[in-house]
Amino acid sequence: MASGTDVTENWGRPICANCGQDLTGLVDSSKCSECGKPLVEVLVRETSKTQRFRRYSSKAKLFGMPALSIARGIGPDGRPGHARGWIAIGDRATGVVAFGGSARGIVAFGGSSVGVFAVGGMSVGLFVSFGGMAISPLGLAFGGMAIGAIAVGGMAIGFAAVSGSSVAYYSWGPPGGSWAAYRVMVRGGPGDQPAIDFFESISWLVGSPSGRLSMLRPMVWAVSIYVSVATALAAPGVLRWSRESDDPAEGS
Repeated sequence: MASGTDVTENWGRPICANCGQDLTGLVDSSKCSECGKPLVEVLVRETSKTQRFRRYSSKAKLFGMPALSIARGIGPDGRPGHARGWIAIGDRATGVVAFGGSARGIVAFGGSSVGVFAVGGMSVGLFVSFGGMAISPLGLAFGGMAIGAIAVGGMAIGFAAVSGSSVAYYSWGPPGGSWAAYRVMVRGGPGDQPAIDFFESISWLVGSPSGRLSMLRPMVWAVSIYVSVATALAAPGVLRWSRESDDPAEGS
């Protein structure tokens, strides 16, 4: 199966700026033998800055996107890799399922991630967000700093918040640690009945006010949902890519 190129030796050889293919000895074609780009557009000489990079886009496509795209390292154009595909892996990644330093996708994982379901150092996920700073406007946010419809973390802001320090309509935390319309106290003390009723209705997620608070449970839910959705969405891309070498049409 054709793949991208890790450029690690023979400094100065001709390579394709688009995919990293070694073009040494290519004399009977005007196009890159790997990606098909015109040589006049992509032919460059390798320099020390391009000695470790990888560019790969599968010929197999899914809904018009490469089933798998990989772009890592500084390329001959001096730019970090930007992968775009159904499954995208790179310094920057944009796809249905994206993994990268900066990731954008339905499911995103990275230092900075934005998606419907997102995990990262700084993550913004529409329905699930998990990270150092997590934002989820319509769902569950879990992190050191969490902002979401339901926010759980060291500092939490949301419609409902479970935290040591929170700002919310309904809050569950230690006495004196929250600013909320209705509160439930972790360490005893009176609780407001509307807050008790609300948290009882989501006891499957955070535990029961009549029992005990569980900070582990929302984390497990967030990770489980993320992994399940990522697996389900990645599967069609993996299957399409895995069949690439067995499909004569893809190699033509």
